[in-house]
Amino acid sequence: MKKKYYSVLIMVSAVFLFFVSGAGAQGIGDRNQASNGPDSGIYALAGKVIMPDGMPAKHVRVSYSSTAGASNSMETDEEGTFRFSSIPTGNYTVTARVEGLPAASESITIRDEGMAGQATTVVIYIRNEGQKKGDFSNNPMFKDVPKEATSKYQKATEKANSDPKAALLLLDEAIAAYPQFAVAHYEKGVIYQRQNDLDNAMLSFQKAIAAKPDFIDAKMNYGLTLLAIKNYELAAATFQDIMKQKNDIPAVYSNFGIAMLGLGKVDIAEKAFKFALVMKGGENLAAAHKYLGGIYMQKNQNAAAIAELQKYLELMPKATDADKIKATIEDLKKKG
Repeated sequence: MKKKYYSVLIMVSAVFLFFVSGAGAQGIGDRNQASNGPDSGIYALAGKVIMPDGMPAKHVRVSYSSTAGASNSMETDEEGTFRFSSIPTGNYTVTARVEGLPAASESITIRDEGMAGQATTVVIYIRNEGQKKGDFSNNPMFKDVPKEATSKYQKATEKANSDPKAALLLLDEAIAAYPQFAVAHYEKGVIYQRQNDLDNAMLSFQKAIAAKPDFIDAKMNYGLTLLAIKNYELAAATFQDIMKQKNDIPAVYSNFGIAMLGLGKVDIAEKAFKFALVMKGGENLAAAHKYLGGIYMQKNQNAAAIAELQKYLELMPKATDADKIKATIEDLKKKG
């Protein structure tokens, strides 16, 4: 039986009570509590931009536009990643621009499914002038991968959002042609993750990591899946492993904080959230602000709690728990 994304954010310590009580915030991902309409704007659009040589595209402009007229833009971080919050469902075109190189675009659909706040992800490959789509010859992630497997992978990524079942079949064919195809295993994991098939998602991420032990994206998604099934101990170990490999990714520290809360280690969690938020690019980690608000409430530091919860609402104005968070802030203000 498939496990569900039942509230990654439900806490098991006293701090967690804030998020599951009537006065607190709804656990993100609890489908029994969320009803996401077509204009709910509670999802996220995230991804990574890769240069022709396989390196992250740092500080490049990424923009999206939807068929409904919505648009926005931002710069990628040091890892070439980006994340737009509070995105409505719909069809989007995501474009990355690197000076001196052709712009690269991908189409993606955000559907009314999965957990609130869950990101639909896309990978954008920047190409040299004249380099055709599907040509990964300069990308070290595709080194030694036969052309047949690469072709199947490319077709799979084009179908990942519109026809995930067909995409999985194509990825299986790519892996059959090259069993150590780490990126193909990873893409399978992402698709399974969207479908809430966490057992297969974990297996796919594990295979991706086995094929490429330094595959940070695979480790990150493996850790997130562990959080979803509340295996906080292994999740914490996974995020610590990423920290040893690369210690400047704010989301890793925030996710480590969530795992620590799950283990009841509130003081360590607080330090992790604070550290994540002061890191470059970490100030927009909505979950870290929300959890810090809960921790400060537990400590009766109401002014600090209000500040953190207000920041959460600024970043996630259409979150499913927004009204409850607003009510909590008003209660805290009355207490002084």
